[in-house]
Amino acid sequence: MRTVTGTVKVWANQWIGPDDLNHENVIQRLTYTNLDMATSNYSLVGSAEITVDFVDQDELILNKVEALRTAQKAARAEAQKMEMQYEKQIQQLLAITMDTV
Repeated sequence: MRTVTGTVKVWANQWIGPDDLNHENVIQRLTYTNLDMATSNYSLVGSAEITVDFVDQDELILNKVEALRTAQKAARAEAQKMEMQYEKQIQQLLAITMDTV
């Protein structure tokens, strides 16, 4: 396992007010990135030093495969939904054709 430490900007979304920063669970509600989030209605609230313990390569590969399978499943569901919509339109057109005969 490899460990890396770095500094990132800390951002609060539009729903997090000054009083919310005093709550214990605020850490989980903040966004940590060095990207400029101001254009997305986030406010810079500070910086954080974070330490990341990277998983080993085997676990990373398993995690990536799982993420790809999840995306694949979602793509299949979306494709099936579109196919059903097309079939519905086809059947409606065929029903119109049959009504006029």
